[in-house]
Amino acid sequence: MALQSSLSIDDVKHDEYDDDGHIKPTGSGVLSLVSAITKFIFFKDEKGRKHTMSTRSTEVQDNRKTETKQPKAKTKSSQEHPASKAPNFTTYVARRYTGSRIEDETITLDFVKKMMDDFKNPKCLHRRYAYKIVLQIKKILKALPSLVDITVPHGKHITVCGDVHGQFYDLLNIFELNGLPSEENPYLFNGDFVDRGSFSLEVILTLFAFKCMSPSAIYLGRGNHESRRMNKKCGFEGEVRSKLNGGFVKLFAEVFCCLSLAHVINKKVFVVHGGLFSVDGVKLSDIRSINRFCEPPDEGLMHDLLWSDPQYLPGRGPSKRGYELFCFGEDVTKRFLKDNNLDLVVRSHESKRKGYEIQHDGKLITVFSAPNYCDQMGNRGAFIRFEAPDLKPKIVTFEAVPHPDVKPMAYANNFHRWF
Repeated sequence: MALQSSLSIDDVKHDEYDDDGHIKPTGSGVLSLVSAITKFIFFKDEKGRKHTMSTRSTEVQDNRKTETKQPKAKTKSSQEHPASKAPNFTTYVARRYTGSRIEDETITLDFVKKMMDDFKNPKCLHRRYAYKIVLQIKKILKALPSLVDITVPHGKHITVCGDVHGQFYDLLNIFELNGLPSEENPYLFNGDFVDRGSFSLEVILTLFAFKCMSPSAIYLGRGNHESRRMNKKCGFEGEVRSKLNGGFVKLFAEVFCCLSLAHVINKKVFVVHGGLFSVDGVKLSDIRSINRFCEPPDEGLMHDLLWSDPQYLPGRGPSKRGYELFCFGEDVTKRFLKDNNLDLVVRSHESKRKGYEIQHDGKLITVFSAPNYCDQMGNRGAFIRFEAPDLKPKIVTFEAVPHPDVKPMAYANNFHRWF
């Protein structure tokens, strides 16, 4: 199923901008608060399903849609001063802009390094270059299968990371400890790059830029938070609107629908964000045939891959996350591995005190790479290095590092912080 972008660069403009291409405060925060107050959206589980929404909110949204369709009349002032119009970011970058620049349409290591340094300052990336990164990564991800096979040559290695959740400074610490992504030092990031942490845009642009620079240097799997529903609830959408603008929200949602769902390393290690399935007999070929170009459904194989968790009891049981979700036992894991001639399942999706947990008689490892999750869990982070040919997991743990004084969920709707 072809997934065409419905956005052009003209859709990702803003009426008020500075010479660096960043949004100026326009007082819209008050309107956003009023809108939030009138919505009264409630959620019944982690997925953020809506129970009620006030009629007033719907009317306001409908009115806004109607208003946007009406062309604005040209004023004498705008005709006399063309420069007063919002710029087209395909061509316009102010001379005073001192941040990272993509030269000759090519994303280089020098560009990525400078971008990461700018993010640390902190300084935003010009929207023109953010747009280029997102368009390039969409094209790359769209061409990949739903299940990606990774080959690690003899004597080489790959590093698997779990949830990062917008903790950009901890991501930089991973690179400090283990080296930057490259063809000689490849990474697999296993979903949940964004949400909750308040530096999600910095995380996702960094990972996307490395993938654009060298597709075999970094692999990206989809997590349950790479969805529009979760992004609305847990902060990424608000962060994008604040740091870029609302036009990028839909574009990121389209890109997330292109992410692969699982990876297999050297035909032996199965890597997935959530876990295994609500039914037995699932083969790797079934995963390859999943149509992933959509928002995550509420049931089926794709749903299970993104949301399920392991349990200590055999069989399958209810999940603490919600009534439609489930957990799977050691017997389920071993049957899946045997049916598909695999040795190990690596998954993420859950914070662990040590940053990892080994379960199911050593056949399943959970890895979580966001230390001191949400600035309050006190957990360590971890990543796993696999070296060919034996692929014996080497687990490295690390502590959280300091970050600017911006609290987690800073960009989330205030009502969503209660659930």
